[in-house]
Amino acid sequence: MEDRREKKKQKDYEDSLKRKKRHLEAWKEQIELEKDDYSEPDKHTDEYNEIQTLLSDIRERLPIYADDLETSLSELKSGHHLASVLITGRVIDHTIDQIKSSQHLGGPEEVLEHLEENGIIDSTEGQITESVKSYRDIYTHEIGKKPDYSETLIILLGCTKLLQKIQESQKTREYDLA
Repeated sequence: MEDRREKKKQKDYEDSLKRKKRHLEAWKEQIELEKDDYSEPDKHTDEYNEIQTLLSDIRERLPIYADDLETSLSELKSGHHLASVLITGRVIDHTIDQIKSSQHLGGPEEVLEHLEENGIIDSTEGQITESVKSYRDIYTHEIGKKPDYSETLIILLGCTKLLQKIQESQKTREYDLA
């Protein structure tokens, strides 16, 4: 009886050490990823400046959208890619839902077609917007999926360009965005 307790105690101790080792390895991996991420922003100053310029334009008529996208940019710069994608995804969803509702359209595909037909985006920008939507869906609905730096940047840039194009077309009120 005593021998069984000792074996169980030893096994529990070994399991505890294995669990701690896994935690340490995960923390080490996270630190290495963050260290790599902090070196990335210097390479992307032009993209950041482009996003910042677009956000300044968006802020005029859509300040709440600009606030969320600035938060997303800040998360991107900090290496928090998933947080950035989720924040941007929220803006994308809201924008598409508002256009869909105000224009009595079906799904996101109809919204994109509507934007193309009205000359707000061209077909290549429609593809960008569509990929933005699908990226967002992947990272919000699939467990274990994480965007990398470039995917996060594409999603954020695509969303800011979409809002800027809508704003330039003078349709923010018509689409119930403002």
